[in-house]
Amino acid sequence: MGVFLMKRYTNEFKESIIKMHHGEKRSVRSLSEEYGVSPATIHNWIKAAKSVELADGSEMTAKEFKKLQRENQRPKEELEILKAVAVLLGKR
Repeated sequence: MGVFLMKRYTNEFKESIIKMHHGEKRSVRSLSEEYGVSPATIHNWIKAAKSVELADGSEMTAKEFKKLQRENQRPKEELEILKAVAVLLGKR
């Protein structure tokens, strides 16, 4: 059985690849060939770095936004459980 090692890249490296793609209009294919990173990985970095504008005008990356959404989901679920318990206890 082979051992699969996942290569780690620094945030600075990822940001430089994204800047070359957007700023210099370099293709994902050329960046992949030059830096030895798979095209799928570069596409994931580009997608994660896209910004989302919030209602207050501020921005965050799509990745940060999704993380906040996941963190926000748990308290919502807990609140629904507490509401159901309150209804059940109120019927006694």
